[in-house]
Amino acid sequence: MIGPFKEPPFSPFRISPIGIATRKYSGKKRLIIDLSSPHGSFIPSINSIIPAPDFSMKYATIDQAITLIRQAGHSSWLSKADITNAFKVMPINPEFWRFFGVSWKGAYYFAVRLTFGCKSSPKIFDTLAEALCWILINNHKLPYVLHYLDDFLIITPPSSPAHSGLSTLIKVFSELGVPLSKEKTIGLCTSIEFLGITLDSMSFQASLPPEKVQRISLLLSNYLLVDRCTKQQLLVLLGHLNYAIRIISQGKSFLSFLLSKTASIPSLHDKVNLDEGCKMEIHLWQKFLSSWNGISFFYNDYITQPEDIQLYTDAAPSTGFGGYYGGRWFASEWPPEFSHLVQQSVSPSSTLHEIYPVIIAAILWGHEWSKHTILIHSDNSAVVEIINKSRSRSPAIMQFVRRLTLISAQHQFVIRAAHIPGYRKNIADSLSRLSFQKFRILAPESDIRPTPVPPFSATIFN
Repeated sequence: MIGPFKEPPFSPFRISPIGIATRKYSGKKRLIIDLSSPHGSFIPSINSIIPAPDFSMKYATIDQAITLIRQAGHSSWLSKADITNAFKVMPINPEFWRFFGVSWKGAYYFAVRLTFGCKSSPKIFDTLAEALCWILINNHKLPYVLHYLDDFLIITPPSSPAHSGLSTLIKVFSELGVPLSKEKTIGLCTSIEFLGITLDSMSFQASLPPEKVQRISLLLSNYLLVDRCTKQQLLVLLGHLNYAIRIISQGKSFLSFLLSKTASIPSLHDKVNLDEGCKMEIHLWQKFLSSWNGISFFYNDYITQPEDIQLYTDAAPSTGFGGYYGGRWFASEWPPEFSHLVQQSVSPSSTLHEIYPVIIAAILWGHEWSKHTILIHSDNSAVVEIINKSRSRSPAIMQFVRRLTLISAQHQFVIRAAHIPGYRKNIADSLSRLSFQKFRILAPESDIRPTPVPPFSATIFN
């Protein structure tokens, strides 16, 4: 910041309000220039005339970091570096200095480096960070480098010298005049925190710190005790849940009611009624977190095909349902509660029937699918869409979808469906029709006795 000046140093000279943003947990303070001001005025703000498409960004994700660790291999060395006062590294074009003015105690100042509060600052800084990554990857042959703005993650394969990745980064940044924070330069370990998530290259696990899991659980308990809150308060809860979703992707389907409710409220200070749908999703999150240790496995890249593990399910609406998994099997007539659900469903009954044995299979055998993406085939396009999106417009079907999502999160597997017109599953087809003689001919090596089917109450979450 240049100044003070007794008079405006440029004509014209744009003055914007300033403020201090304090990080909630670290207490670190940042100066913010509110370039979105004036609000609600016919006078355009600086941010309003910056073209959004030109400065939109895609940030690095935990999934990308996990992919790089998997590629580097078990027990790869993890290091992290952070650019000091990152925005101050990048100068503002002198032609634009006049637009970054502030006033304090009767004096005038203007910024000559990127500022917090300017729409274009993150993207402009990102061009530098991307260039630094390119140099490390292409000129210095460090293939496993990732950055989130000013935060750099370096992964060194176990076959390379442990110090090579981090020492190369430090040397390159020093030569280019890019300052690094000594306190935040961490290296030569197999477990490191990146984007608030602990990544472990030895166990191939990602985890949330225990205190953060406890903080989210406490928030959920508090929201279950109230019937109303402001939109701002609900956004705080959603922010914490989105944090957990970084490593529990199944949790996205636990947010549909909360997100739609939030989107329907115009002002941050308006009250939100936490209806039955919102409370159910909050309860679903609470139930999951109560049995979760905060650890998520890295999922295998390979998608497990039905033929790989001999997993087949089928439904015959007039007879029954069945499923087969590597020699084990189940078959049963429809439970009495099902007829009432069919009447409630807004979807065709075939969709409701076909999704039910998938839930049964996940309850019985999902604990064996950990770290895997399990694919099932179906000739019912509605079933495929519901499984892949983990949601349905039908309240009756959503009872099963929520249970399936909860099971997959608890046992840490992902289930996907592919639409194959006319797909026939002869073994499962014989089971759903209770044709046991035909089943024995098709699967002579299968178990003598079926796996008991869980009660209907265990298949829904309502």
